[in-house]
Amino acid sequence: MFKKQVLPTLGKRPLNTLRRGDIEAWSARLTVSPQTKRQAAQYLSTMLEAAVADGLIAANPARGAKRPRVDTTPVVPFTADQVLALRSAAPAWFAVALDLGLGAGLRQSEATGLTVDRIDW
Repeated sequence: MFKKQVLPTLGKRPLNTLRRGDIEAWSARLTVSPQTKRQAAQYLSTMLEAAVADGLIAANPARGAKRPRVDTTPVVPFTADQVLALRSAAPAWFAVALDLGLGAGLRQSEATGLTVDRIDW
């Protein structure tokens, strides 16, 4: 992210010339998703905090800068009918994955790491 988002625009600027408005304008101009813009701005802010801690700059110009807005859509759980339709359409060997994911809320890495000896029956 540093090489692709930060360096091309801000890489040649001395740290002490960066201002909050520069950070806001830079993040707004990025041609990536809103989530990536926000992540890049956070990454830059973290780096600038380290520069403050190291005494390279007096203050972090990204502190207090407006971050790109990310609109999130609400998570809508599957209905019981949708879950039953998924289970009936899935091969038998995959049904346990649906139960672990949809029923127990396990993520893929948690479900694949689960072993029988770890279950409290």
